[in-house]
Amino acid sequence: MTGAPVGVVRLAWLLGRARLRHSINLLRARPTGVAGALVFLGLGASVAYMMLFSAALEVIGRGAGAGGQATALALMAAAIALASFGSKAAAGDAVLAGTAENEFFLTRPVSLATLVAARALGAVVTDPFGMLFLLPVLVATAMAWRLPVGATLLVAVPTSMAAGVAVAALAQAIQIIVVRWVPRRHRASAWTTLRLLSVGTLALVWMVATSILRAPAAFAARLPALADVVAFTPAVLLAAPLVAVRDHGLAAGLFALSPVLLGAAACALGAVAIARWAGLHGWEEAGAPWAERNATVRAAAPLTPARREWRMLVRDRARLTAFLALPALLVGVQIFGSIGWAWQTATLGRVAVLVFSVTLYMAALGPLGHMQSERHAFWILRTVPVPLGRLMLARARVWAALLGGVAAAAFVPLALSVPGTTLTQVASTGALVVGASVAVTVLAVAVGAQAADLSHDGRPALGPGTVYLFLAVGGLFNLVLGASGLRLTVGLLLYAAVIAACWSSGMANLRVCLDGDALALRPPRAADFAPWLLILLLGPSAVGGGLARLDAPPRAIAVGQGVVVAIALAAALVTALRRVRRRRRRNVGGQPVAQQ
Repeated sequence: MTGAPVGVVRLAWLLGRARLRHSINLLRARPTGVAGALVFLGLGASVAYMMLFSAALEVIGRGAGAGGQATALALMAAAIALASFGSKAAAGDAVLAGTAENEFFLTRPVSLATLVAARALGAVVTDPFGMLFLLPVLVATAMAWRLPVGATLLVAVPTSMAAGVAVAALAQAIQIIVVRWVPRRHRASAWTTLRLLSVGTLALVWMVATSILRAPAAFAARLPALADVVAFTPAVLLAAPLVAVRDHGLAAGLFALSPVLLGAAACALGAVAIARWAGLHGWEEAGAPWAERNATVRAAAPLTPARREWRMLVRDRARLTAFLALPALLVGVQIFGSIGWAWQTATLGRVAVLVFSVTLYMAALGPLGHMQSERHAFWILRTVPVPLGRLMLARARVWAALLGGVAAAAFVPLALSVPGTTLTQVASTGALVVGASVAVTVLAVAVGAQAADLSHDGRPALGPGTVYLFLAVGGLFNLVLGASGLRLTVGLLLYAAVIAACWSSGMANLRVCLDGDALALRPPRAADFAPWLLILLLGPSAVGGGLARLDAPPRAIAVGQGVVVAIALAAALVTALRRVRRRRRRNVGGQPVAQQ
């Protein structure tokens, strides 16, 4: 140690190493089979998304030409960038005290400006896929245009990284502005507004992706009207490098990349200037962000499970905003903004998928996050002389009644508007949709309990991978909604078995979720592998059906299904090997470690 201050590049490298190591350790320390499922989802979702977007882009090219493809790429890339910016700005993790990383830097001679610049550069390492699916979209475009591999690496990867730097810098700047210049009495409203912005940008991604992937031919017909508008927005910067490579070669692509790099540098410098201006006041004051200041005791009725769940949701304004706003935005996007009312209500099956998708997202924002809300109070439930299963079942009943009612209220009027349907068809399909909403609510509580880790205050109880896992498992139920006869019966029985297995595994995990050592050494259970086993069984059918709707050739469909199966089997094998090693480490001299 020389005592010299740490530079931006050096600090960015240290942050990147620390975050990657932290992520790997969290993945390795998973007490359930979630680790293998996350590996499968990360790789499988990217590969499937690439193939779907590549096939959709070819359909758009046949209808709107090369210019239409460029416009579609620009819209998709810009929507992803905005969604990433909204989610990162609303997180508040760069300025809120109480996190391990921020508390560490508050005690070190590192300025906020240096830290902002280092975190922006560190996004290149810690966010290698470039804001959710930006890099897969660029790679899929290169595949559709059959660009050389070298050109893809030299153009697509720097474009994604530069966009990641710009998004990380701007998100930090917004957080610093909120903490430094918004009064404390209005700060909660500011964070809630940012969460609402995050929900809106997520709905924008849903709208664009739905339009491109579900109905690329219809989307191609709209592109001439959108091209003139998109041409005067920054969205064209993200698509320009690949378009230049396609039209004029690698040299032109590298030249078109320079505005993207300059824009990222300008965003980073602007964020650094705001951090210098804010100074130490750009940090949130120390203190537990979950604690209520100046709390007063008020006489109230005893908290039943329903009142307790509602009280926890209402106290978290950001979560409440997302829970109420996201379903409304998704309904508006699906009906009025993406493919249109005529497409969504053409058949009873499409109405069922629409309503179930809305309740699935509500389940992800409501009952799935129950363990995150229990971060500092779950020990109270552990001391109650009532079995944990009964408490979790009461929680599931509360949310199931709410989401089942929402599904029924949304499905009935939409189904009755479908021409040619009978009351018997509406009743049978509606019962299936309401039952699916109730089942997915129980699954949300089970998956949240299965992945909960409350052993360390510096870690979230649930990671984003758990949310993606739940959405993937729940989203595959759309295949069951479209089935009939024997396939419907088999699908319902399969999901019932998966929900029962996840519930059993979740209750076992809750008994040790407060003890880090017991959590890491908990023996594996067959039920831990249920989520990714279901993805292994139904994932190829979902990918094949999606590619078939895009008129992909049979060879591409077979390749896509084979890739999904190969990745799933590899993830299962890696998880099984890690389970065997963990079981061997559990025994020292023939006795369990916990008993020595």
